[in-house]
Amino acid sequence: MFYLIGINHWYQYKNDEKTQEFLKYVRAIIKEKSIEVLAEEWNTDADKLNEITQSNLAALAKELNKTLLQFEALENQQTEFGIMTKVQMSAQAREQVPHIQNFEDIQKKEKIIQELRKQNLDPRENYWLGFLKPYFDKTVLLICGNDHIITFGQKLKNAGAQFEVLSTGVWTLPEFYGFEI
Repeated sequence: MFYLIGINHWYQYKNDEKTQEFLKYVRAIIKEKSIEVLAEEWNTDADKLNEITQSNLAALAKELNKTLLQFEALENQQTEFGIMTKVQMSAQAREQVPHIQNFEDIQKKEKIIQELRKQNLDPRENYWLGFLKPYFDKTVLLICGNDHIITFGQKLKNAGAQFEVLSTGVWTLPEFYGFEI
């Protein structure tokens, strides 16, 4: 059984009051649902990018002696699985908008990157599904970005896995931080 929680990735690497509230919620779910495995949309590349040694969920899994699965493909593996890397997306956008001369060019480039991210959703989630299939018989708490809850939940269902969405849209970026991520 998979229990899904949709979040803003902020909660995986920040250490503030709101993150502590999130981790308290996760602890309660682990106890209430007898969770065996913690799974998160994360990898060691994300640790490096965010200048941390481990995610908050990795620390929690270690503390509680739970199995941790970080199911995002590493950047050096992504093309092998048909996943476009961030570098490849930026390069494609740069090809289409080679010179930023005004605000419209910035918007155009960002729109291209957003479209490439949407196209990348299916290959990424297919990778996750393959990664997680060996755990279909376990009780798994799966934490991923809010934007994956519906699409990945459908993939789990189609693959024959049982799942329940516990929350989505609740653990978003704290308002008091503005646009800082």
